[in-house]
Amino acid sequence: MKAILRLAPLLLAACGASKKTDPDPLLVTRLDQLPAAVGRYVTVRGPAEFNRKQPLILGVDVDADGLNPGIKEAEATGYLQVTVVTKEDLAREEQSGKVAAHRGPGTYYSLVDPKTRRLAKARAS
Repeated sequence: MKAILRLAPLLLAACGASKKTDPDPLLVTRLDQLPAAVGRYVTVRGPAEFNRKQPLILGVDVDADGLNPGIKEAEATGYLQVTVVTKEDLAREEQSGKVAAHRGPGTYYSLVDPKTRRLAKARAS
């Protein structure tokens, strides 16, 4: 359904190929830095949008459970992933009769904790 780019660092972590600690994260503070940071271990720091179904920091999906929804700035650390959803993907899904809730076509970023393989936990910055 979706053109998904899953990255080698997460696969290596999932397989236990490396017992080393995670590298020092690259700091991402601007939207224009996101494409170049895909697949890297990063700390995303910036505007927080926690009053929505999918919480975001700097436009990146994160886990904000337990945080005050009024926080304006936050950060989270993990491996940056990207998912690209096209109109064609959504049309195929609709034709198959398996329509699920979606955000529409676009490029979506998420931050994954390598230890839990879930969305990285946000924290106030």
